[in-house]
Amino acid sequence: TGWGLAVAASLVAAAGLLLTPDWNQQPGDSPATDTLLAAALEQTPSRGEGWDTLADNRQIRSLLSFPNTRGGWCREYLMSDVGGTWRGVACRNEGQWTTEVLNAELIPGAANEYRPAGTSNTDDINAFIATHSSGIALSLQAEADLIARKWQ
Repeated sequence: TGWGLAVAASLVAAAGLLLTPDWNQQPGDSPATDTLLAAALEQTPSRGEGWDTLADNRQIRSLLSFPNTRGGWCREYLMSDVGGTWRGVACRNEGQWTTEVLNAELIPGAANEYRPAGTSNTDDINAFIATHSSGIALSLQAEADLIARKWQ
């Protein structure tokens, strides 16, 4: 009976972990596999000011959405936590958002800073957008319509 209880407890624990998909999401996890960031990119509109707060207290601001050369969509974003602010671009592939490029350096300052003059780490972001964009950024209305259609 001891083994039976141990197996039952293991099954209950495994089921609990499967039913809680963000159980292992930690601040600072690789943005390429960041489920909290992906969920925010899926549903938050772009904006020039303000932040959306994730479940782990990081803040995100979607900056713009644009069509990519593969026929999908990409979004530029800022992400902030107590360690600083990062700028990145994520693209939607097969229904999942994956960060394609992210600043190698932290942007110094508080969460309300946007793009400090003289930062040298924006070249990779700008180059990615210039190379992979197949058109201009979406208007707020076009983006809202696309979000409502779940990016289809």
